Amino acid sequence: MLQKQQNLDRDVRVVLQKAGRAIKRANVTQAKQITIIQQQKAQLEALELQRPRKRVAVDPNTRFAQIESIRATVEESKRIKAERATKKPLWDAQKVAAANAALELQDMCTEWQL
Repeated sequence: MLQKQQNLDRDVRVVLQKAGRAIKRANVTQAKQITIIQQQKAQLEALELQRPRKRVAVDPNTRFAQIESIRATVEESKRIKAERATKKPLWDAQKVAAANAALELQDMCTEWQL
């Protein structure tokens, strides 16, 4: 930009071009180094996650205290499954109706080529 605004000596232009190339090389080198560092950090994190985890000590007195909550969850799951089974024919009917409406609209739209 500076070169276009002013008429500079040939030596100055050569120095500026060399400096520009050096800056470009430095930027490329820095970008490569940043990507290598990121890859190494990702590898380090992946290796750190593979360490064995400590087991949580379970108190035998509270171990079976959750049976009631398990039963309640199973009953809730059965209720939801039955509810979905009763709604499925309704959903299927709605899908068929929408498909029929779309087909009817397509039948009404005709193209004429002359």
